Amino acid sequence: SEEIKGHPFFAGLDWSVVAHQKYQPPLIPPRGEVNAADAFDIGSFDEEDTKGIKLTEADQEMYKDFPFVVAERWQSEVAETVFETINLEHDKQEQRRKARGKNKILFDQDEKGTTVSSKGTTSWDYGNGKLWVKGGNCILVKIRDSNKIITLTNPDEIGLKEWVSSLNSAHKRFVELISGVNKKAVRLCGAQNGGAGGT
Repeated sequence: SEEIKGHPFFAGLDWSVVAHQKYQPPLIPPRGEVNAADAFDIGSFDEEDTKGIKLTEADQEMYKDFPFVVAERWQSEVAETVFETINLEHDKQEQRRKARGKNKILFDQDEKGTTVSSKGTTSWDYGNGKLWVKGGNCILVKIRDSNKIITLTNPDEIGLKEWVSSLNSAHKRFVELISGVNKKAVRLCGAQNGGAGGT
């Protein structure tokens, strides 16, 4: 404020008079007049447009020492309109976000399939678990011998893709390990059974 007071334009101004609002303003708009951007808008207001708000003498009396007058009820209406407009947009975005979240997961608990499929990968067998990643928001895994469902979530799409990749590689290693164990079991058990059956 000191920079403004020191500006050459305000050199002869008495700031104590300004603080007490005693200076005569250079322009006093007529009271009760609508300031419209378009001259045709001035006469187009009706009761529904203004919510029945009319400026009374009591309204004007509150603001008699101010150079610019806006009734408190008008301020409330403007604040209410701005609040509703801002919140309407936020509410629409919130509803869209919630609707997307509901449509991203496909999981049928009653179906006894063995296919796990994920976005961008091929299908592979994994017990009774089913895994769908639609839109990259979460992974649901059903445990084989229980009705328990594990939900893996990550708001980061890259992190979720890495989880899917890790699950795929873990399953691949598991299948390789089991197939190796099966070969050893056939060799050990098959050789003993074959030797016993041959004699």
